[in-house]
Amino acid sequence: MFPPKIWQRMTAAVLVCSAFSPGIPVNAEEKVDSSLMLATFLGKKAKAVPAGSQGCPPCQSAPVVPVEPSTPTSPSPSREPLQLPSASPDSVPTMPSDLGTSAPSFANILGGAGLGESVGVSPGGYIDNAVPVTMFRLTYDTAYRNNRPDRAEFFYAKCGCFGTPDAKGPGVVGVPETSVDFQELSPYLEYAFSKRFSAFVSIPIRFINPEVNGNTAGLSDVWFGVKYAFLRTESQVASLQLRAITPSGDSDKGLGTNNWWLEPGLLYFGHLADNWVGFAELRDQIYLSRSSDFTGNVLRYGVGTSYLAWQGQRLYVAPVVEFVGWTVLSGKELSDEGAVSAAGDTIVNGKFGIRIGRGEPGQGFYSSDGSDLYIGYGRALTGEVWYKDILRIQYRYFF
Repeated sequence: MFPPKIWQRMTAAVLVCSAFSPGIPVNAEEKVDSSLMLATFLGKKAKAVPAGSQGCPPCQSAPVVPVEPSTPTSPSPSREPLQLPSASPDSVPTMPSDLGTSAPSFANILGGAGLGESVGVSPGGYIDNAVPVTMFRLTYDTAYRNNRPDRAEFFYAKCGCFGTPDAKGPGVVGVPETSVDFQELSPYLEYAFSKRFSAFVSIPIRFINPEVNGNTAGLSDVWFGVKYAFLRTESQVASLQLRAITPSGDSDKGLGTNNWWLEPGLLYFGHLADNWVGFAELRDQIYLSRSSDFTGNVLRYGVGTSYLAWQGQRLYVAPVVEFVGWTVLSGKELSDEGAVSAAGDTIVNGKFGIRIGRGEPGQGFYSSDGSDLYIGYGRALTGEVWYKDILRIQYRYFF
């Protein structure tokens, strides 16, 4: 049908296309050296590749008819045998799982880098954090109009205006205190020995501005304790906390209570949604030593929530809302009628603030430079008060 010369070139062309085309499979036993096929296609004499050399095993080749070119041509450049890459799962490109800025998420912001879980820590400004963590915290409070500073000896000792041996608080005999403003600067250090256990200590400095008595300042009652997370998952933590309060402050100046206290507590923190968390506490301040008939137990409880409103590359903003209450279980207080029972007094405060955090994405508080700042305002919602108004500024640095 075709002259032998044309038939041979067509056969070589098909073999060349099969070898060079990545979409056409070639059986390993039928591979032909590409240089041989190319030379045949161009009408050149070529030698078969010896068996055992680089390239495919030798094939049974048909006699090659020499073709005299009509015009002189330069020798074809030598070519290396074509190596077809083999595809592997690792070489297949994949699309990145996260393109652009992800939606705000507390799971990313509060991630537990180094702790193996992403539960994070509570953003609350007043309710204790349930998660054991290594951190330094500095809190500044300024509060106004405490009209019962010796109620159950929760803030300071029984008013010295009574003139009795057990009246260890400030005051001149017969001149009762009517209202106290105060400020406290409280450095706090917590160290987590594990994901579930930590110990902490705080050494507060107090400044009081009474309406009747003179201003004083100095060391207040030092407190310390431990925290154990009996429940810890990627979405929630529940802890038992035990705090001891020492009578280190000078009670005559209104800097302390002159009592030893033990405060067991139950703390909770959990993720309600990707950008919404909740937290709560229940604590009971129990006196170990009773310096006067004013000393009493005080139950404290609170619930709060925070919403991650905005998240940038290294910064986030989260409004915080908390409600904290106290119920006096025993003890007395100074009122306009003199010493009266304080049992049953209930105080509820609303706390509203904002927390601004800094840290690497996905690392958050636990990163090497993770830190945050809280600014909040509290207001008494009941007639009974510890203070009418309070402003809190708090800085936390996480190691």
